[in-house]
Amino acid sequence: MCLFKNGCKWVKYDTELIETVEVYGHTMCVSFVNGESKQLRDSISRIEDELKIHNFVKINRSCMVNIDRIKNIKGCQLELYSGKKMIVSMKRKPGVRKTWKEYLLYKSLPEK
Repeated sequence: MCLFKNGCKWVKYDTELIETVEVYGHTMCVSFVNGESKQLRDSISRIEDELKIHNFVKINRSCMVNIDRIKNIKGCQLELYSGKKMIVSMKRKPGVRKTWKEYLLYKSLPEK
């Protein structure tokens, strides 16, 4: 769960159901795995650390993606299981690729 600010109100969303969090100006768009999205008034810098704890990776200065929803990374383009394609900034590309590979490796380890 993650708390998002919407003006003066606070809303809570299950991070496992969130696919992407994008900011356009002062508007944040939270996109869910079921295809729905919510428009909020919040900043990505305020929730960035909390989302990282919940397996999100920042792919450019205005977008974070749920690592579990990444299907493939080719060059500077990231593809999600929903079919959505997103651009990874050149600056963040090595870190995003490394984080995703480490996540896949960790996920493939047998549980104890």
